[in-house]
Amino acid sequence: MAPVPPEPPPRPRWQPILGAALLIVGLIVGVVAILALRDPTGQRSPTGQPQAPASGEPSATAAPTSSGADAPRASVVVLNNTSIQGLAASTGQLLTDAGWTVTSTSNYSNDIISTAAYYDPSDPANQAAATQLQAEFPWIARVVPRFEQLPPSPIVLIVTAAY
Repeated sequence: MAPVPPEPPPRPRWQPILGAALLIVGLIVGVVAILALRDPTGQRSPTGQPQAPASGEPSATAAPTSSGADAPRASVVVLNNTSIQGLAASTGQLLTDAGWTVTSTSNYSNDIISTAAYYDPSDPANQAAATQLQAEFPWIARVVPRFEQLPPSPIVLIVTAAY
């Protein structure tokens, strides 16, 4: 008859409890991270439309500051790169209310990674204006030169789900 191997010692009671607790904490951290990545500014209403910051914070729609008043303004085309209906129009209205000239709004379908102001590099003032637009609306993640497929405009703002 072959010898029977000894039974392993029993696991301490706290090990399964600790494993479950770590799993729950990991899930909570994952959910919080996903929510933070989807809406890093926390300035979106439940409908997905832009909204003003909570009271006490500077408003993105407030009149430009003294440094913003001296900055050049350029006309803007707003494109919606999401499935949220009317986002380009509501964003265009937000910009218009802040004193920007929005020449058109429309939808756009492409792999744009984050909300960006694309400027026409043929005039250096366009980059300055796009940078000012980003300063007034911090949810604009990037200011970059426009690419060929965009409509002609000093600034083309493409709004994405990361907005």
